[in-house]
Amino acid sequence: MRHYVGLIHKDTLLWVGSRRRGTIAQPSRWSLSKGDLHMPDIVIIPQKTLVVVADGHQAILLRSHGVKDALALTEERRVTPQNLEDDGPSGSRPPEQTIVQTDEATFAKQLANELYSMKHAHHFDKMVLAADPQTLGQLRDTMHKTVADSIVLTLNKVLTNHSTQNLAKAVRDAAG
Repeated sequence: MRHYVGLIHKDTLLWVGSRRRGTIAQPSRWSLSKGDLHMPDIVIIPQKTLVVVADGHQAILLRSHGVKDALALTEERRVTPQNLEDDGPSGSRPPEQTIVQTDEATFAKQLANELYSMKHAHHFDKMVLAADPQTLGQLRDTMHKTVADSIVLTLNKVLTNHSTQNLAKAVRDAAG
């Protein structure tokens, strides 16, 4: 049986070691949550980061201002599905998929293409992506690698009906 010891300061474990083997892990900051030991996930959201809040029916594009607790968002524009009858999702449609699901997948593809165009035109360097689980998966499947590499934070939540202030709070809370 191993006995672990460590130095705890303000709910943060500064180091951990095994008394039995006499080893000490590399000094680093570990946080304690409900008795579990895990590395803290702190994300820095740079100024002017593009924040995309989407679901299967619309996307809100916002821009970040300020950092950490002073982070605020300004809405730039909204994106809605266009020409759903003329466009379709990537690949073939499974027979069990409804028309609504097909339209949502098509919109995810359209949004991914729009984000690629914006990235290619240097309209953003970093991006925060918030979407419901289905839209998030569809976006990941159709998103270009350069856009995917610019994502600094992902929120797996439905936030399209929230105010700009609540969206900023959700991003601040998720960033740590």
